[in-house]
Amino acid sequence: MASFKFKYSPFFLLIILQLSCNDNTKQELDNSEISNTNFSIDKQDECFIISIKEIYPNSGIGERYCLCPKGKNLKDADFTQEIEIPVERVGINSTTHLGFIHVLEKLNSIKAATNLSLYYNQGFNANINNGKVKSLGVSRIETELAINQELDVLFSYVMDATSYKEVQRLRKLGIPVILINEFMEERPIDKANWLKLFALFYGKAQQLKAKQYLDKTEKEYTELKEIAKSATNKPKVILGIPWKGNWYVSGANTYQANFIKDAGADYRWKDLVSKGSLPIAFEKVLVNSVDAEYWLNPGSYKTKKDILEVDERFEKMISYQHNSIYSHYKRTNNKGANDYWESGVVEPHAILADLIAIFHPSLLEKHQLKYYFRIDE
Repeated sequence: MASFKFKYSPFFLLIILQLSCNDNTKQELDNSEISNTNFSIDKQDECFIISIKEIYPNSGIGERYCLCPKGKNLKDADFTQEIEIPVERVGINSTTHLGFIHVLEKLNSIKAATNLSLYYNQGFNANINNGKVKSLGVSRIETELAINQELDVLFSYVMDATSYKEVQRLRKLGIPVILINEFMEERPIDKANWLKLFALFYGKAQQLKAKQYLDKTEKEYTELKEIAKSATNKPKVILGIPWKGNWYVSGANTYQANFIKDAGADYRWKDLVSKGSLPIAFEKVLVNSVDAEYWLNPGSYKTKKDILEVDERFEKMISYQHNSIYSHYKRTNNKGANDYWESGVVEPHAILADLIAIFHPSLLEKHQLKYYFRIDE
């Protein structure tokens, strides 16, 4: 049996805004082009052309997808993948995909997924338990399972040339694969904007829902950024935890670092020019982190005792001494699923509100943390 292997673990209950489609139907997605950091959408007649600028970091490879209603097509055009819309049978390979589709209220369209134990959404887990969602494999897409599901589209991603070759092989076998690389986005709002792309596969009602949802989300995010700017101090912040002798440090141009900046704090590695995470010797990071007032995302550890077992030197850190270590594992289940990497992808405003309330409690006194909790035991 051939298999499609990934090492990129799926990231990610969502507050659904009750948006009505009755009053603003003229707002449906009918503009000629929508641009995002790593994708653009062009509408031609009743069809949509999606252009992915780069399929994985530093690949230099782009792709073009054509989405057309039944009976329609665009002639004399070269597309990586052509999909008939609206879709009814969908497969997903990441928890982030579920986050997007849930906002569109199309949960029941998902008929198959990888890593069935890693999803947080209760409705989706009910579908899994009832046999409405089939497995595509564990940490990989197994070819035979994917073929048997007869999917209209399979949302996936690639991280390198090897995994891209596997996608190309799946396509040759007749499996329609669309690459979703929201993980490459540097800004939280840009990551959330991939909702626009997902909406195209379902129809005008979902396109309208996506527009309304994102307009409201961006407005709330912008307002929160302005609140954070009023802070009189910018506390120093560090991220992550060491692994096998190295501390994988997020660069200044990353999703996590931009959250910290927008929340009015000073990321300790803001001078590290990188769009990803770089391995740095533990000792070097420790020296640069001792005086940081806040420590975020220390893996899945839930107690200070657990963290100290990683290395006793953490006891010297200001954040450890002042009980200012915060984990993004508040919304988890007994299987280990983490909603931060599921609904969090479309709720950047909620994550930003959490961080502002952590760094500047007086600015959001009534806010209850949704994705974060303080490790104080």
